[in-house]
Amino acid sequence: MEQTSLPGKAYKPAPPPPHAPLTTKLQEAAGVKEPHKLLGVQSVQPPGSWFEKGDGDVFEGTGDGNPSDYEEVFGKGNVPTPDSLQMMYSSPSRGVTAEPDKIAAGWGKMRYSGDLMDDDGNKVGEFKRTFVRGDSGLQVHHDLFWIADDYEHLKGRGIGKDVTTKALRAYRDMSVTKVHVSTAKDGRVAWACMGFDWANEFERAGMTECFHRFLRDRGYSNQDRAILGTAAKHAFTLASLEHDGEMLGREFLEDGPGWDGVLNLRDGDPGYEFAKRRLKL
Repeated sequence: MEQTSLPGKAYKPAPPPPHAPLTTKLQEAAGVKEPHKLLGVQSVQPPGSWFEKGDGDVFEGTGDGNPSDYEEVFGKGNVPTPDSLQMMYSSPSRGVTAEPDKIAAGWGKMRYSGDLMDDDGNKVGEFKRTFVRGDSGLQVHHDLFWIADDYEHLKGRGIGKDVTTKALRAYRDMSVTKVHVSTAKDGRVAWACMGFDWANEFERAGMTECFHRFLRDRGYSNQDRAILGTAAKHAFTLASLEHDGEMLGREFLEDGPGWDGVLNLRDGDPGYEFAKRRLKL
């Protein structure tokens, strides 16, 4: 998982660039009928009653959670309300709702985390997201989205796909430039199928080498490996690789190593164009 080190206290981040006004796309993505409840600037009070200041226990190195800390991350006039964030990471039609319990902002970052609850009020998992303002704009790290094995019946319902689709639609309205993931057991195939790609050239080279070893162990010739191995250029093309009735790419990703991924929210980017088609963004 890509980590961003916290700057020292002497660090003074540059003011965020101006953002285009947020549109009703986020409202549509979240399924909220009252747009005035969806987005707004926390110009006087920090977000709702579950708000917890960044005193170090919540997020090491944060500020005190003043409204200006949130505006530093999102830009003045573009700070999401608690309701919008909760809707973004919930999938009520599939039986899971995000219940935030901790939020903290400072030093150009905001961390948002909590529990995933089912319709009966049981905690079935956890989630965590980190918004980071940097030189290349606002980025989001999908640190965690986990459903416990005891609630296996919730898996396979498309919860992750539904939440990710709503989030990506919202992110474009929020001027997010990149989304980062670090795959675990359940995410190795899923993230690739949604357009995420290797995080960098080092990741690409490592996963390509692993895939070539996978093909060699399956008995493929050097010529076949050279042809099939080209699919590993992108994580999303590898996930779609089929040969002789076998989903080779999916099989490799399911059993292979975890990988760090990124989705560049830029028109024309191969991964984002794939995501737009796959998720109907």
